[in-house]
Amino acid sequence: CMDGMENGWFKHSTAESSIDYHKRVDILVDWIYSLHNNNSTNQSFILVFHGNLLSSLLNRLMQSKSLIVHNNTGFSHVQIMSIEMNNRIERVSAVKSLNRVNHLIHDSTLFTGDDVIDDHWIQEYI
Repeated sequence: CMDGMENGWFKHSTAESSIDYHKRVDILVDWIYSLHNNNSTNQSFILVFHGNLLSSLLNRLMQSKSLIVHNNTGFSHVQIMSIEMNNRIERVSAVKSLNRVNHLIHDSTLFTGDDVIDDHWIQEYI
């Protein structure tokens, strides 16, 4: 266990409100775009998230409102690009893969985290 994590990572007395959660997603998206803006060498970045945050992040990047269910240890690949359109720079997110789990294919018991109700995916929508 890392120093300071003995009692877990969540240090607040109450659950995060929906408004605070979406503010955090906005901050995260702005940070990812700043990585893109400051990256002149086309480097890749690996980001690790919990499923609901990943779903919200992907929705923001794709400018959609969908329930994107992600298995535990599933991975997605999104390429962020800037394209000049109508005399302004537009951000485009190219989704190259979503929820790839081919690294788990040999053991079906490893496919977890994708039950819409029991794994709390639906909580943002009800």
